Amino acid sequence: RSIVWLLEPIRNSSVTHYSSTMDHPAGTGQLAHILSGFVHYCFQESEGGIVFADIQGSSGRLSSNAMGIIIFDMMTHTPAGDSGVEDHGPKGIEKWCDQHDCNVFCRMLELGVGDDDDSE
Repeated sequence: RSIVWLLEPIRNSSVTHYSSTMDHPAGTGQLAHILSGFVHYCFQESEGGIVFADIQGSSGRLSSNAMGIIIFDMMTHTPAGDSGVEDHGPKGIEKWCDQHDCNVFCRMLELGVGDDDDSE
C-alpha cells in the first residue's frame, strides 16, 4: 500500500469566498457577478443537474504569466448527491435556487426564463 498526496501550487493566503457549501450570496463586484452567472448557466444547461458551490479565489500568476484571480476549491451539488464530499444532493440544489439572485450576467445570457426555473 502506498500513500498518495494531492498538492496544488502555493496560493496567496488572502482568499475571497464567493460562496460556501450551502450559502450562495449575491456578492458585489464584477467577478462575483460573473461567477454567480456561471453557476446559473451551468445549472440551466445541465437541466438542474449540477450546482457549483464553495467557490473561492485568490490573486496569483495565471498560465499566461499575467496576474489575475485563481478560482479553486469548487464542489458540486447534484440530484443523486454522489459527486463528492459535501454534495448535499437535492437539498443543496434547492438551497441555491432559494438564495440565487439573478444579476446582469444572468439577464445577458437570458437565464432563468424557463417555466421550471425557480431561481429568480
